[in-house]
Amino acid sequence: VKLTFSRICKRLPKLGIKRDLMKNKSEDPYFRPASYEEPNLIKRMWNPPKQSQTVCPGKELGNFSWTKLNSGQAQLTWMYEHYWTDMQRNYFLQKMLPLLDLRQHYFISMFLTVKRYRDFIGLLPKKLSLKILSYLSPRELLVTSQVSKTWYKLCSSNWLWRIKCQESTGGLPLPAPPDSWKNVFKSDYCLRQNWEEGKCRTAELKGHTAAVCCLAVGGKYLASGSQDKTIKVWLLSNGDHVQTLAGHRRGVWGLQFFTTNLLVSSSYDSSIKVWNLRLGGCAR
Repeated sequence: VKLTFSRICKRLPKLGIKRDLMKNKSEDPYFRPASYEEPNLIKRMWNPPKQSQTVCPGKELGNFSWTKLNSGQAQLTWMYEHYWTDMQRNYFLQKMLPLLDLRQHYFISMFLTVKRYRDFIGLLPKKLSLKILSYLSPRELLVTSQVSKTWYKLCSSNWLWRIKCQESTGGLPLPAPPDSWKNVFKSDYCLRQNWEEGKCRTAELKGHTAAVCCLAVGGKYLASGSQDKTIKVWLLSNGDHVQTLAGHRRGVWGLQFFTTNLLVSSSYDSSIKVWNLRLGGCAR
């Protein structure tokens, strides 16, 4: 940038300024009529007015570092920002751009490319952004979340994935309320994919001495009730036997997990029992 300013300042006397672009040329002594071929005319355009204004206020004008520019470059920058009209700025750029080489043209094009884009999702209110994102499919949401940290946070919203879970036709029992609806959707999607593609792992669980009448799944456990009056608990991950619950006088016909460690059973002996898996006995 400093090199560009130096080249501009060296070539400024070669530029011509049309008098029709001067603002109030009859009243302003710094934009008075002059010959088109006059080499020093460009200086009248960027010399500061002889008033109480300062040419370079220093570091008070924004975050621009004036100390990196010489007096001529600093005057040109100050006049462009605070004194010229839009018409004068456009004409100056029209004369300046042909003087730049390919490297400066490439720098300007890259700078304008970045400035042209705006994060409209991040600038909108959160509710409106979520409403827009709700029209995307789950796969499109996952792709969109890779744009930036702001988009990832919005695309991971519980409200958004709750809508996707309601639109889904999976068969997972939903906890109330789940900590992460995104994880619920992921588990449900994997379950449906496994059923459709036939992906499974077979395991033979042996231990009952009579027919198995009921099953229940809760967390990492699988519980089975049998006609042999017992309930057996297995690990879903590897099929290992955890414990056997005995207490019914006849076969067990119904099982249901109340919590991760509480199991409810019903038997043909007309009784209902609540089992504590942590203690390994009947709680009620």
